[in-house]
Amino acid sequence: MNHHVNTKVATLVWIFLVTATFLTTWLNKQDQISPQLAINCIFALAYFKARSIVIAFMALKNATNSWRFAYEIWLLAVTAIITIRWNISFMQ
Repeated sequence: MNHHVNTKVATLVWIFLVTATFLTTWLNKQDQISPQLAINCIFALAYFKARSIVIAFMALKNATNSWRFAYEIWLLAVTAIITIRWNISFMQ
């Protein structure tokens, strides 16, 4: 099985990952944005970063639909659980 990563796709994903990392750092430093909104944005960016890495670099793009569906549901569930739990603890 050949899992060659397209150079153009890899470069675009890398640019997205670097930009998202800078954005999360910037969001964390903003006083004009509520901490709750900033953290929720950071969780959303983390979801998209993890999804990009697995699809682009770990051959999920070429996996069967059942594996891809299982990963998508797992990542969404984990992100939702962490985000909901953090928001509950933030409000206490």
